[in-house]
Amino acid sequence: MGLANRKFYEKERKEIFPDFYSLEKELSAIEAPTLVLWGDQDKVLDVSSVSVFEKGLQNCKTVIIRDCGHVPMIEKPQETATQYMDFIRAVRN
Repeated sequence: MGLANRKFYEKERKEIFPDFYSLEKELSAIEAPTLVLWGDQDKVLDVSSVSVFEKGLQNCKTVIIRDCGHVPMIEKPQETATQYMDFIRAVRN
């Protein structure tokens, strides 16, 4: 049923929440140190999106994981955990 009515739901969502998927306007409000962790093979949100986060966030560190898609914590759990822990240690110091 959802697929059959997809066009209707998309139109409705756009009318109610026109910027639903846009974080750009909200990024500057984030003051906390932020880790931007991305897979270079992400097919859901292209790695080119990283520059949007880097421009909008006040205090971020970017890590691009090679040969990784949209879910680094599942695809590359050890590397993801290492990057995360390194980031936490750097923020605490």
